[in-house]
Amino acid sequence: MEQSQPLFAFEHVHVACKDPGAMERFFVDILGGRLVTKRTTNGFLNVEIAVAGALVFLRLLREGERIAERPQETGNLDHVGFRVRDIDEALRHLSQAGCRIVEGPVDWRDDLAFAYVEGPEGLIIELLDRRPRRERDATKV
Repeated sequence: MEQSQPLFAFEHVHVACKDPGAMERFFVDILGGRLVTKRTTNGFLNVEIAVAGALVFLRLLREGERIAERPQETGNLDHVGFRVRDIDEALRHLSQAGCRIVEGPVDWRDDLAFAYVEGPEGLIIELLDRRPRRERDATKV
């Protein structure tokens, strides 16, 4: 009997942060996510946000934990990627919201343009525009 669901499906990413409120505002107000729940469990604040088809869990740093100046240099997580419908529009939106553009946009190949921006606490967000280059070029002003 063939199984209809894959064995694995991406469910969430868990982000430890110094300021869960600022991180929540970034994912909800700037990236368009939806607050699912905010609760204290076993004495720890946990915030769950639905964004782009997945969940982002936020939690306050625990005693003794710290966030490095550049988080992607201290662990396995380098960045979080989001597909966008128009990379130039997305960069304008994020720039106006105060995000620093780290790189791009870069036309990498005919079916991909990308850029990197920095969110709160050094979190790196990759933007991916997977429209064909001719469609991307047609929307440039």
